[in-house]
Amino acid sequence: MSSWITQTIGPIVNGVEILTNDTMAVDSPLKDSVLYNCSTASLKDCKECVDHAQEAFNVWSKFPPSKKRMILLKAADILESKLEDAIELMAMEISATKAWATTNIVQGANTLREVAALATHVKGEIVNADRPDTQIFIMREPAGVVYSICPWNAPVQLSVRGVATPLLCGNAVILKPSEYTPKSQKLVVDVLHEAGVPKGAISFLPMAPKDAPSFTDYIISRKEVRRVTFTGSDTVGRAVAQTCAKYLKQPVLELGCNAPVLVLDGTNLDDAVNAIVFGAFTNSGQICMSTNRVIVVNDVADELVRRLVEKTATLRVSSAIDDQDAKISGLFSKASVSRLLGLISDAKEKGATVPLGDLKANGTLMQPHIIDFVENTMDIFYKEAFGPILCITRVDNIEKAVDAANDTDFTLCASVFSKDVPLAMNVARQIRSGSSHINGPTLYIEATLPNGGVGGSSGYGRFGGVHGIDEFVDKRNLTIQGPGAKYPL
Repeated sequence: MSSWITQTIGPIVNGVEILTNDTMAVDSPLKDSVLYNCSTASLKDCKECVDHAQEAFNVWSKFPPSKKRMILLKAADILESKLEDAIELMAMEISATKAWATTNIVQGANTLREVAALATHVKGEIVNADRPDTQIFIMREPAGVVYSICPWNAPVQLSVRGVATPLLCGNAVILKPSEYTPKSQKLVVDVLHEAGVPKGAISFLPMAPKDAPSFTDYIISRKEVRRVTFTGSDTVGRAVAQTCAKYLKQPVLELGCNAPVLVLDGTNLDDAVNAIVFGAFTNSGQICMSTNRVIVVNDVADELVRRLVEKTATLRVSSAIDDQDAKISGLFSKASVSRLLGLISDAKEKGATVPLGDLKANGTLMQPHIIDFVENTMDIFYKEAFGPILCITRVDNIEKAVDAANDTDFTLCASVFSKDVPLAMNVARQIRSGSSHINGPTLYIEATLPNGGVGGSSGYGRFGGVHGIDEFVDKRNLTIQGPGAKYPL
């Protein structure tokens, strides 16, 4: 293990890293030991961070679009140069496979380049006026300071997503990392500073878990903080939303999912199986878009389950630290293992079967499990698994498949499989989800697309493409009245 991985890190306020004796231990789940220590922010650090962010906003918001574009393009190149570091670090921090760490860096760099390409799309509009001799402009102006809370499961990619568009729009950003991956997320801040983002325009505030709720409340309460983003669980998302509501701040919330895949009669089962296994077990199912539920019509259910078991049984689970070719590695914590085994046990007690899986774990290494005959009386039907579990629900017809898909409070994504594409499109439009995919996995999004749920436990607001710009700017009306106007008073 490289020596830099074990070195203590700390908050970055106004471009200066703060190292103190107030630290939290960051563990390596595969090694079951402390990996490094991270100094945690104090309330004073939070106050100074917002102060400096506002000062930096006054400078950064005036940068011309071409300069911001070049900085983000440079950041993308620098980020790609960190690939080997990220592979080693993410394996230690969250048991990430080489493929998943590589995806984080590649997609993070792609996101930076896509956002950079939008530099001249942060633009206003001209509206024709009914009032004589009047000109109307709708201006898009930077909002101010953005507080961005980013998760551990894709620490580089999702941190880039959480800061890149706000920065492009001219905002200053405060990144709060997960307590599980602060060093991977600090990598993003370091890269942006190296590329030329001014100190204070991007800050880094790791917090002790016990302090995070009160410090987050304080930061959101500050008048300089105009926007809040949160990517993570619906439980914490609700708490963030309540705090934003208390201070009337606008959040963007990309929360969890319980993604369904509907398999209709006449489906190409080979294509469906390949997409389902990829969507369910990539990164051990620890992705917001992971496939949780397969809803299949009875006519093809037995054959689909047989093929899913056969395909999934070939996946080798091993430690990403010891095996560079690992396809599935460990979960991010032992608590996650216990929660997942509890969900499986509940389903079995209520009548489900387990055609694949041993209901065991070796530390945080857990084999993929397939749970068949899952009904809406079972906890696992409604809860986001966030682990290597795939549930099968059998239904009589398409109408019942759509009902089962919509029998959830999650609305992020879904997929439909059928050779009859017009039928599949009609079915997909009946599913309440922010993204629906025909004959492809639920695990799919691109930086150009408006990613997010349509309410409920998946949240609201959009990251991505030109659609994401409006989340981080203020639309302001500017009118000019010509001379000699006459009024009724």
